[in-house]
Amino acid sequence: MKVLLSIYLIALIGADVLRADIHRIPRDYSSIQEGINAAAMGDTVLIAPGVYYETIDLQGKALVLGSFFLIRNDTSYISTTIIDGANRGSVVTFSGGENHTTHLIGVTVRGGSGTLRNYSGVKPFHYGGGIFCENASPTLAHLIITSNHTGGGGGIFLKNSHALLHDIDIRENSALSPIWEAPNVGGGMLVWDSSPLLQEVNVSHNHCEIAGGGLYLLNSSPMFRNLSVTDNRSLQWGGGIFCDSHSRPVLINVTLAGNEAAREGGGLAVFNDAHPILFNSILWYNSTPQVYALPGASLNSLTVAYSNAQGGISALSGNTFLRIEWLEENMDREPMFADMEAGKYYLQSASPCVDTGSEYVIIEGDTLLILSRSSYAGKAPDMGRYESVSFTVEPEATSGKLPAGGIRNYPNPFNPSTTIELILPEAAEVKLAIYNPLGQEVATLVEGHLPPGRHRFVWQAETLPGGVYFYRLRSSRDVQTRKMLLLK
Repeated sequence: MKVLLSIYLIALIGADVLRADIHRIPRDYSSIQEGINAAAMGDTVLIAPGVYYETIDLQGKALVLGSFFLIRNDTSYISTTIIDGANRGSVVTFSGGENHTTHLIGVTVRGGSGTLRNYSGVKPFHYGGGIFCENASPTLAHLIITSNHTGGGGGIFLKNSHALLHDIDIRENSALSPIWEAPNVGGGMLVWDSSPLLQEVNVSHNHCEIAGGGLYLLNSSPMFRNLSVTDNRSLQWGGGIFCDSHSRPVLINVTLAGNEAAREGGGLAVFNDAHPILFNSILWYNSTPQVYALPGASLNSLTVAYSNAQGGISALSGNTFLRIEWLEENMDREPMFADMEAGKYYLQSASPCVDTGSEYVIIEGDTLLILSRSSYAGKAPDMGRYESVSFTVEPEATSGKLPAGGIRNYPNPFNPSTTIELILPEAAEVKLAIYNPLGQEVATLVEGHLPPGRHRFVWQAETLPGGVYFYRLRSSRDVQTRKMLLLK
């Protein structure tokens, strides 16, 4: 039987997520926790910009907690609405059985020092500096997790969780306890006995004492989609990711670059029956050896398909405890990042990673992955975290009568809105979307069935920076892409 690992998109932007009664902080309550205490199931706790020095517990409530980003779709509210734990414990706690109906959206979480736990077989230590999530599966979106420090899972700690994480920046956290017996793993994130889904997540400049400068996975099977793990550091093993004890992560469109381990496994280290799968991904510029399996009783494996790995299979092989499954269409070519020194790991237009990924891969007769056609910009998916704007921009009909099958926008240049006009000669399933210069989709104006004839859609771009944008119409007939300029 074919196994389909679906890719879910979390659409949490805008007022649609607001629920029932709205409790405003600090207008109605002086602290965020007071607002949570007063909220009923299904309510929204809306936080005004500012710095809130407190630690909070969601108490198992199905509610929405977030900044003005929820109602204005302005990303500046994420960095200006800050919950600071002042090193008094985990900043945000989910331990009351929360599920995906509990949302944390659009804030910065910083200054956490973790929650003390005494797990079987492990001495009591602190976990989850920024977010502590145990026996809960909340939805976390549009967050900055930074400057949190504890013994295990500096930024985020997940245990027995199926959490959904979308559009999160996990940076400059650490797992560096002064006590050697402490876990000291997962500088950015520690995932234990869990199977979360992470999409559009950046893990950078985190560090740890022992293993997993960016991510430490213990008996876990997470799904990663469009993940960047860059410039993290471990003082022992696994600068980027450490996979331990039966962990089976699936890494799809992942950029694993610029990480460092003082010992082995600059990009990825595995131990004790770990079996990561790397697909449509880039593994470059990590300290050598980039991939390493620690000695143990169980064999580990790494499956690689449609990916760019520095040094190729020869650089990954030669480890007694690691079996390499080197599948189709892999390469060893300089990925041509835009500006690695500045931490910009998106691709230049001439990169060999552009349009060289795949919509699916078959392993031992099973379909591992299917990507929808609308999830990438060019002829095929790119490798790595960022989808580039690699499609051809066609000439635009700027004046006169628009022909059947044509598309144009006016005015162009524009500020702050423009109208996109198209004529369909026949009914069709279409998608009209807007992309920034990095190839990231910033808006979808229509997706679905349209009748034949003329259609107009207005795009409002008040919250976006000025510059060049692309709009693309995809239908069953063809794909058309045009360029427009937002002046600010």
